Amino acid sequence: MKPPPTYTINRRGFTLLEALLASVLLASVIVSITTPFTAGAGQTLQDRKSTMAVALAQEMMEEILSICNQPQMTVDQGVVPRPTFTTPLHYDNYIENDGGIRNSRGSIITDPLASGLSRHVNVEYVTVANQRAEDHHAFISISVVVKQYGQPAVSLTRLVYTGLGAD
Repeated sequence: MKPPPTYTINRRGFTLLEALLASVLLASVIVSITTPFTAGAGQTLQDRKSTMAVALAQEMMEEILSICNQPQMTVDQGVVPRPTFTTPLHYDNYIENDGGIRNSRGSIITDPLASGLSRHVNVEYVTVANQRAEDHHAFISISVVVKQYGQPAVSLTRLVYTGLGAD
């Protein structure tokens, strides 16, 4: 009679379970290592968009203030296209929607960081404490709001002395 055959287990490779477990472990390590980098990249993009929003608000405010500093400032409130705005009040309720934001020379800003941004301007006469009644056009409030996808991102407001005093 022959002795029963002996089987030897050849352990030269990994079992399917071991390979699966190693893959899961490797994937979890990769995710934990790369998560801060992807979050950082996303935050960097948001920071760059915020910087763009501030720059757009400042540019519009400076454009309006440059008109305020000119001696021909008048109270005219007619509707005039922006490149020919001659008074701060021409900017009242001025809106530039996403894809239509223009620089001070009238060119559309094509920077990808400006996508999703819009600018809104409000200009109105205001009265300050102890202001004389005859000087009702002496001060204007200028507000520039840059919105990102419809939500306010940046808001700048200035109180400006017009020097107009009584009409």
